[in-house]
This record gives sequence, structure tokens and C-alpha cells, in this order.
Amino acid sequence: MKKKLLSCLLAAAMTFSAASMGVSAATIHQDSDPQSAVTQITTQVPISYTVTIPEDTTIAFEDTETDFGSVGLTAAQLEAGKSVTVTIQAGLLVNTDDSAKTIPYTVMAGEEEFTGAEYTAAGQSTDLTLAVAQDDWNKAYAGSYQGTVTFTIAYGDSTGA
Repeated sequence: MKKKLLSCLLAAAMTFSAASMGVSAATIHQDSDPQSAVTQITTQVPISYTVTIPEDTTIAFEDTETDFGSVGLTAAQLEAGKSVTVTIQAGLLVNTDDSAKTIPYTVMAGEEEFTGAEYTAAGQSTDLTLAVAQDDWNKAYAGSYQGTVTFTIAYGDSTGA
């Protein structure tokens, strides 16, 4: 009985070890004609990307332009013809004691309002600022205000923009 069990275990071990061995693409012997063979090598590069967005920022009272950092693609392995698109949704600075009191602001990229951008390679980025019009500061009630910018990231076909 022990010999039979040992034989079965040994047979199973040999089967598993044979299954894990690599398969040879071709065998070339001294009599083979031609004396060469081709082996195909493949790999798969996964899609990956890292988008960096600005950190939390404080706007000083009466500053009409505040540096907001940058948004961009810091690492990327993309398919040909594909891109990473970043869009934003910005709102208002809302008074923390009275939500009816607000201060409008705009996210800017240079002289243009920033609503989004398309990136196709690592290292591409857009410098951003936050703009508050002087007239809006003049109308603002005293108090603390908070707001958010939501960054939405999408992977898809490049528009070439």
C-alpha cells in the first residue's frame, strides 16, 4: 500500500513538473536542413498613466490672480492614437456661514479660461492660475469662503487638439 501511494505521488509530481517545463519552438539536429529556425518573441505593455493635479490653494484677499500649479501627464504608456483628457468643473467660493454669499472665480491657462486639455505623452502639462475679478472682491462680504475644483480624467481616442 505504501509503495502504491508513493508511486502515485511520484507520478503526479513528474506530471506537474513536465507541465511546467517550457515548450521548444523547434529542434535542429545535425541532419536538419536548413540549419536554422525562427522563434517568435512577444510581450504586452499595459496601458498606464499618472495625472498630477494642483494641491489645495489659498487665495489671498484682493489677489486677482493666484498661482494654482499645473495639471499634466507625468507618466504614460498609451496606445497609438489615444490620449488622456482632463476636464474640470469649478464653481464658486461659498461663504462658510451663509451659502447665499459667494465669490466667483475662474481657472485660467494663460489668458484663456481652462476647461480641459488633452495629453498624449508624459511630460505634457498646463500651468494654471485662479482669477477673481476686482469687482467681485469689492462686492464680497467678510468671512471665510471655500470652493472646489473637480478634475475628471478620461482615456480615449485622441482628437489631435
